Amino acid sequence: MITRHGKHQRREREPHGNGAVPPHSVEAEEHVLGALLQYPERADPQRLWSELSALVCADDFYRPDHRLVFTAIQTLAIAQQPFDVEPVADELERLNLLEAAGGHAAVVQLAAEQAGLANAAAYARVVAERSHLRKLAGLGPKIAAAIADNSSAAQIVELVRPLLEPIADRTPRIELRHIADIVAEYREPEWLEPDILERRVQGVLAGQRNTFKSLIALHWMMCAALNQNPVVILSADEVLPANSTLQE
Repeated sequence: MITRHGKHQRREREPHGNGAVPPHSVEAEEHVLGALLQYPERADPQRLWSELSALVCADDFYRPDHRLVFTAIQTLAIAQQPFDVEPVADELERLNLLEAAGGHAAVVQLAAEQAGLANAAAYARVVAERSHLRKLAGLGPKIAAAIADNSSAAQIVELVRPLLEPIADRTPRIELRHIADIVAEYREPEWLEPDILERRVQGVLAGQRNTFKSLIALHWMMCAALNQNPVVILSADEVLPANSTLQE
């Protein structure tokens, strides 16, 4: 279904026959496309294209108009051509697909619908993840039909294996390790100050105001100095009176 919001058209979510809406994020799709459409105006476009095209492909987009826009961007990027608003609209027009993509105004609107280049990769991962979930949900009817046909578990596994492999190849893997292996790798730290400060380790002492952070830090440094370790203190606080023991 297509409804109008202001000057631009926007598709409402269309449920499947069972009333369930497939997993997707229109917002994430818009931000990915918006980042790509705006990026050529700011820097070398190929860098962001290389990053995002490694995370998503056209089939990952739920909305057909978004798939068309991404495909047009992909065509121009591969040809080393600019892929901001006007070239993308021209490419869609050349293929007689501009109207199917929502028209020129929709492409312009996409270029405005982005939350910053720094977040583009995160939104691309959301688009890919929802695409994986849709594909996994599509396996349900196939498995149910195989069960109804009295297929064995082994036969069903072989049925879905080739369907799962493309998803598995693009899904980050979670490494599981045995706790014994992790414990075996533990090494006793080399202490600068026993059970307080490790050698060659940077640390941050943080806390609310007036909680004696500076005093605690000075105590640590005094302990280190008394153990013949070189100590340098750079402080913006007035915590070193002229007659302090540490200065002496």
